[in-house]
Amino acid sequence: MMAMELNLTEFIKTGKFGFLELGMTKNEIINQHFPPEDWLSKKTKENSEIWRYGNFELHFDESSKLLGIFNDYIPELNGGENIKIKDYWLLKDGNYTPSLGEIVLELNNMELDYSKKTESYGTDTLVLTNGVYLMFEAPTCLREPQSSELYNKDTERSRSDKDLDSLGMSANDAKLSVIGKKENNSIEKISNKNEEWYIAEIITKCEAVEKSNKKDLRRVTTWGSHNLFKATSLSQAYDKAVKFGKNSEHSFINGYNIKMEWLFVGISELLPIYEDIEDCSEIMWTDYGFISDRKTKRMVKDKKWFLENLKRDN
Repeated sequence: MMAMELNLTEFIKTGKFGFLELGMTKNEIINQHFPPEDWLSKKTKENSEIWRYGNFELHFDESSKLLGIFNDYIPELNGGENIKIKDYWLLKDGNYTPSLGEIVLELNNMELDYSKKTESYGTDTLVLTNGVYLMFEAPTCLREPQSSELYNKDTERSRSDKDLDSLGMSANDAKLSVIGKKENNSIEKISNKNEEWYIAEIITKCEAVEKSNKKDLRRVTTWGSHNLFKATSLSQAYDKAVKFGKNSEHSFINGYNIKMEWLFVGISELLPIYEDIEDCSEIMWTDYGFISDRKTKRMVKDKKWFLENLKRDN
């Protein structure tokens, strides 16, 4: 049986991983004389969600179709008996772990479009348009807020050293930890040609159910979440945001056996947007800290304020 040859440079450039294609069934893979070398314990080859080839993994859905390709043994990639790695790209024969900065510059040199996502727990991910993704782990001191940015090969900033500044880091941190491929839905766009999308900051507060409402200088935990709403007008966008905020109210018992509640306070920002979106998605949040109830209430504006101060250009 001949081992499948893998060229990592070609994989990054085109998403091609040998003959494997997302959506293939296990039977189709077996028919290519590519049996797994290992699978999940207490599972059979037929019902295991993961097949292993050295330290590469193939992930399958419930219908046994290939969902993704995964490896987190950077840089020591091992294809076992069935995958022969002919080209290691920036990993230099499996002896080097490139940084986020180095890979960003290389992707720019290759003129590849990608998006960058930073999770709140510190994982940075570059997602290419061909479905390939690269994950990075940075030291805690270098963690960025949760964010998402799209970099296009035709964008001037992605063709220069400014790109590293926009990532908020130097070329010596955030090392590559995972390389893989999955169905790429992150760059799909919902048409906004009619300009019907808005972003609203919803202010909520958390405090004990039993409290004195007269003491507006009392401290309350206050959060602001930014959510997307589809609406035909500014007025409708405001109404949807208010309804969504009110529906999020709930109570719970904390660790001190005190009944607490999250309450909707109001809307502090409402802006039209022109990005690819999903209805009611939270795309960012702000922790305003343990501040006074009065300050929390001062953050919000009523519907009249938005209608008078924010109008689209005709």
